Amino acid sequence: MIRPAVLGASRVAVVLPTYSWQAYNFYDSDQDGRPDSWYADSHRHNVLLGRPYAGSGKPPHYRTQQRGFLRFLVHTGKRVDYLTDEDLERIASGDDLARLYDLIIFSGHEEYATTHAYDLTQRYRDLGGNLAFLSADNFFWRVDAAVTGSGASSSGGISAARKHNSSASSTAATTEVVMSPRTSSRMPRPRHGSSAALVPWADTASITARGCR
Repeated sequence: MIRPAVLGASRVAVVLPTYSWQAYNFYDSDQDGRPDSWYADSHRHNVLLGRPYAGSGKPPHYRTQQRGFLRFLVHTGKRVDYLTDEDLERIASGDDLARLYDLIIFSGHEEYATTHAYDLTQRYRDLGGNLAFLSADNFFWRVDAAVTGSGASSSGGISAARKHNSSASSTAATTEVVMSPRTSSRMPRPRHGSSAALVPWADTASITARGCR
């Protein structure tokens, strides 16, 4: 993924669900015969974010959940900033996010989020920011980001989750994530009107079947 050279180059950001991609990634990096995912190994509670993707090398469910919308953006000439979940960790506050973007589109299955990303998004919404969620079960599990190792050999991942009612921010260095078997509270829907007024092409009526084919 090519990140913007400077955040806010476009007033619209599209967030790709990189934490969910790795949670569903069945790549066996330690070669123990079991995929390194809690969906394949009930004893596993963390995943490394830097792993290649299993199979064809594409993120899990990319074809059915991401490709159509991304093709629409490219083929219709829409200019947006593409961000990862890790990029959200590096933005200090919802106030900074609101200064950068008028609309943030969570383009896929944004199932996993850190406390920082959740609080950041909630603050952005409360300041009048526009949010669009193109999939279900968004912000469903809380995950914690941690760095394993040190120096050049350090790697990252995601790890044990609790409810989303904590106001404490997680570490900004994102390399490993762990989840617990408890669902989080849902993110309330935005209350500040339609993003179509600010970004006309975001109106669902303009996304034709041909554009997403």
